[in-house]
Amino acid sequence: MGGLNLNAYLVGEDDVLLEGSSTLNGAVTSEEIELKGGAVINFINRTGEINVIPDCNAEPVLPVVPLQCPAEQAGVAGITYRTYDATNWKPGQYTSPVDHDDFNDLVATVKTTINQLGESIESRIEGYGVNISPHSNQGDNYAGIFEGYLDVPETGNYTFGIDGDDSIELLIDDQVVVGFYGLHGQCGWPCRTGDIALAQGTHKIEMRFHEATGAEAYHLYWQPPSASSPVKVPESAYLTCPFPQFEFGRVSLGSGSAVINFENSYATAPVVMLMPTIDGETPTNDGPSSVRLVSSSATTANISQNDPPGNRVSADDMPEVDYFVMESGYRFLARGKALQAGKIETEKYQGKRLPSSGRGYEDVSFWHKFGAKPAMVGQTLTRENNRFITTVINNVSSQGDEFDIAIEASEVNGSITQDETLGYVAGLGSGSLQVNGEVILYEFDYALNHSAGGSTRTLTQQCAYSTNYENTYPSQPYLIANKNSRRGGDGGWIRRCRQENFANSVSFVVDEDQLLDAERNHLAEDIGYFAFEAVAEPPATNHYRIEFSSGAISCAAKDILIRACANTDCTAETSVLSTVDLTKNGGVYSTINFTGHTIPPTSLWHTDGGVVVVGLGATAPSGSYRCFIDGTEVLDIDQCKLVYEDTGFYFDVPNTSSCKDTASFELFAVKKDSQTQECVPLFSNQTKAIDFNFEYKKPSSVSNEASLILSSLHVPTAIVSIDGGDTKSLNVSFDTNGKAELKANYPEAGVVTLKASHIHSVNTPNGTEELLLEYSDDFTAAPAGFHFFNISSNKTCIGGDPYGANCEVFAKAGEDFNMGMKAVCWESDGDTDFSNNTALQNFQLDNIGITAKVDQPSTGSDGSFGDTSINFDLITGETSETIVQSWSEVGTVTASLSQDLNYEGVTITQDKSSSEVFGRFTPAYLEIIGNTPEISHACGSFTYIDQPFSFLSGTEPKIQAIGKSTSSSVTSNYQIDPWWRYKDKDSSEQNRWSGRSYSDNSSIATVDDRDEPALSGTVMFSSEPAAYLAGAQVNYLRTASAVAPFNALFNLNLLALDVTDDDGICFQSDANSQCIGFTFTDIGKDKSMQQRYGRMILENGYGPESESLRLPIRTEYVGSVAESVPTWVVNDEDQCSIYNTASSSDNGETVTTGMNMQFPTGFPSITAHSNDELTLQSGIIQSGINQIYFTVPNATGVVPLKQHVAPWLKWYWNYDASNVNGLYDPRASAFFGTYRGHDKVIYWREVN
Repeated sequence: MGGLNLNAYLVGEDDVLLEGSSTLNGAVTSEEIELKGGAVINFINRTGEINVIPDCNAEPVLPVVPLQCPAEQAGVAGITYRTYDATNWKPGQYTSPVDHDDFNDLVATVKTTINQLGESIESRIEGYGVNISPHSNQGDNYAGIFEGYLDVPETGNYTFGIDGDDSIELLIDDQVVVGFYGLHGQCGWPCRTGDIALAQGTHKIEMRFHEATGAEAYHLYWQPPSASSPVKVPESAYLTCPFPQFEFGRVSLGSGSAVINFENSYATAPVVMLMPTIDGETPTNDGPSSVRLVSSSATTANISQNDPPGNRVSADDMPEVDYFVMESGYRFLARGKALQAGKIETEKYQGKRLPSSGRGYEDVSFWHKFGAKPAMVGQTLTRENNRFITTVINNVSSQGDEFDIAIEASEVNGSITQDETLGYVAGLGSGSLQVNGEVILYEFDYALNHSAGGSTRTLTQQCAYSTNYENTYPSQPYLIANKNSRRGGDGGWIRRCRQENFANSVSFVVDEDQLLDAERNHLAEDIGYFAFEAVAEPPATNHYRIEFSSGAISCAAKDILIRACANTDCTAETSVLSTVDLTKNGGVYSTINFTGHTIPPTSLWHTDGGVVVVGLGATAPSGSYRCFIDGTEVLDIDQCKLVYEDTGFYFDVPNTSSCKDTASFELFAVKKDSQTQECVPLFSNQTKAIDFNFEYKKPSSVSNEASLILSSLHVPTAIVSIDGGDTKSLNVSFDTNGKAELKANYPEAGVVTLKASHIHSVNTPNGTEELLLEYSDDFTAAPAGFHFFNISSNKTCIGGDPYGANCEVFAKAGEDFNMGMKAVCWESDGDTDFSNNTALQNFQLDNIGITAKVDQPSTGSDGSFGDTSINFDLITGETSETIVQSWSEVGTVTASLSQDLNYEGVTITQDKSSSEVFGRFTPAYLEIIGNTPEISHACGSFTYIDQPFSFLSGTEPKIQAIGKSTSSSVTSNYQIDPWWRYKDKDSSEQNRWSGRSYSDNSSIATVDDRDEPALSGTVMFSSEPAAYLAGAQVNYLRTASAVAPFNALFNLNLLALDVTDDDGICFQSDANSQCIGFTFTDIGKDKSMQQRYGRMILENGYGPESESLRLPIRTEYVGSVAESVPTWVVNDEDQCSIYNTASSSDNGETVTTGMNMQFPTGFPSITAHSNDELTLQSGIIQSGINQIYFTVPNATGVVPLKQHVAPWLKWYWNYDASNVNGLYDPRASAFFGTYRGHDKVIYWREVN
């Protein structure tokens, strides 16, 4: 230092040099002190003489840190809490962080998505118990991190206190304030404190906590500058950021553009991701194109199809674009599953036609480490450089902590000199999530555009390479993808290949611009993609089908079946109304409206005989058609021909129930009358041997090769059994009209074909001519009904009484069980019980809707089955379909069809099913909802410590035990008596909350039940249903150490058994967690429930022996405590303390009523009273004071008095100096015949 003139006390950490005529008035200390150039130190040891008042404890005040959320959202009340599995930190060691560096090591090791157990926003940092984590049932070896902001009310020095079990530390504005390290239990008070100076306003806070084993705890206290003692940091001081929102969907492009209207409310424009597509069938004919974000706000995004310059092939219009929208930030989904979004501004690019000086990547670190490599998508959010650009992501780290991102210029020239805003989203994991109440499958994963490694592949080859989705989706999911690598110099961007048929797979191409060259081949790239299940739309019409059997008679109509197919092989039909024109020889024959297929088949007449070409004209929805004759496709639709013969067989076998005879049907052997064109008999009153062939059609391959029984009913009758694929002859009798009567019985389910053939000889002028008469018809044998039955080993409930001996637990609501379903034979008309009917093995039908019907409780909710759509298809040997089923409710349930079934043209009505009763079902777990109990003062506006106080009538502690399913839905039937088994029907067995206890939250005194170790009060049950605690009383326990008034603040804790029902179903945070207790927290919070440390005082009384003596009494409480010294004040709010003056012979300290008087020898017996008329012996304190009156003794003497009072008015008087921790009644003496004088007057006189 040189040329200074200082008044100071200077402390140097190293050396101090004074030079250049410097003067220091005061003192200096350091390792070495050197004076040069006339420097002088004037030693002065009194600060007042140099006008310096040192403040050795002063700390710099930390400035406000404004609350900043990643997406500029407004802050919300509370603090963000995340927990992590810490078993992989120092495995095998029983330890907890021993210092700050050890804590940093713990956080660096476990703070990853793959270790994360959960996240939530808590109201404050406060917790104690076993397995108290709100995120999982992992109660040991986990870490918790609270992060957010504290809004401090004033500027100055703050003392922060912590308590925990185990290691815990507090950081404010990234500075360590205090730590309580190592393995330990909680203290019960702020046993570690630290100071920090803060400016009024918001400051960042991080509280770290580690639980080794046993109980866990975390508490945070503060003492603001103006406060005299620490208190728990109130909820009002905590602020944090809300979790980022996201959404996804699909939008149709009109004229190449669209507007996305966001469903969520965002504070600013979110990150928007878009997915361009390409024609997957002929991608080379679909020119280069992408989709760009034109503009966006907090409510909408404008997008448009965007072609690069220089296209040599025109781009097709993209019909639809998938999108994903998310606010910046980290969003936890489940363990190992999360999203993380952000924006970055950069002018760094990749592109071989731009200067190398600008090429590069931005290296971005994730705020929250994933712990594994996430899939990533990116999008350019601006176009500041007014040129075609996309986004490239590269070098995503295997630990998910960083990645590179840049502008992708591809092979397009045009300078990039301005920053562009790039958006990115990273995703890890797959599973399901709830969106608007529906469970949606999702996955974040990697794919390739081809597998040829270092070789390029054409767009066609790339679209031919598919990646199977990890999940099974009903239709093309909403999908977003982006390059996660950059191989070669051509750049490019990802487009999804549009495919006509969805096969639960996806194909991608890396498209390139054609400005420099026409080729668009590309190397294999890593592609990150996001997929979200899409709600299936009604299938579009893929094509129409005309189906009929060969052969027709010109004098009879021919059945034609028309189908509207949703896919190529017509395994699915459309669900929309179709209108088609049926044509005959090119002309419109009829216009037909139908849904799915024509029921019944339409009829086509052709009385002229000969060949006709059958086809379709106009169709709506528009579509091509295909022709199938006898089940075989006619490849040339011009050959969709039907030959009408003038002579032949005709019959129509009616559909029937399996195992039931068909209605009789007529077999016509006819020829066309040349005059009338009508059918006339070919055989009259004749019996002919007719060959009948029987074939399985649907299914064509059967499990049970059942035979068809065919009967001729005219006398002489005949019967034949025909095996599938075989031909048998049957003697058929024709009547006068040339008709035979037949019936068939097929003891299985399906569509079968019956074909009749016969060679008929006809005499002609040229000799005998043989005609082959043939006709075939299909008919359906449908199940008579269905039966649902229990094939599980679970127990059943007989009688429907949940307390019955034969009504045992079957399963929990939402828990899987095996349900059997069989399709059955007909046995009798009107049959409603199908349990004993023969099972059918050949029945096949998809999407059989089933529904639940509650059996008991009779007034209960039907709930829903987990599987409501059954694909019935048995393998050989099976007689029933096994359904992995679940039910969402409590009670017993039956199953039934949810709607009529259409089985190959036969309607099976909804009532054709029977069911066993499944049950008894219990909740999977209980949710406990407690009220906010309120307490009432024992003495007007306050309560004395030790004085029992009660819960306010109508607000006693009350819980609703609500049943939940495994999916956390409410089981409403559980609330119906007697299924609410939280309340046993036997009153002696009902839950009495026998494990309940009280715990203080004021950190000042201990609270307990009035009757401890017994319990006061009774658990009662109301009709809601609910359980509440009536008549309970609580009191704070007094000790010899006086405390200032404080407000009651305590918990009522119920053990897990207190919130467990008769079936052992207990309170859990979710279906997979452990049983936990329930706590009514912070009873008395925000209420003025003052507890006062009190006592009663008796003053000595003086007076003549000939008058009634008056003795003052008062109640006091400790108004304040300073340096452990209490200040007692008269309790002028006391209007309720009772004292009883009836004579008591008990000289002990335990009784609570009566006046004990020790009369001197010879002194007459007197009595004490509470009024001056000497008529009452029970009084009430008024404004903290009152009087005791004695009868006239007419004798002098001193009478020692002891007023027995309630425990809270006794005190630690220690009169006999032998029991400092014992409570004593107040004592005084009554002086009869002695005058006390005036306390406040001093008499003096001058003495010479």
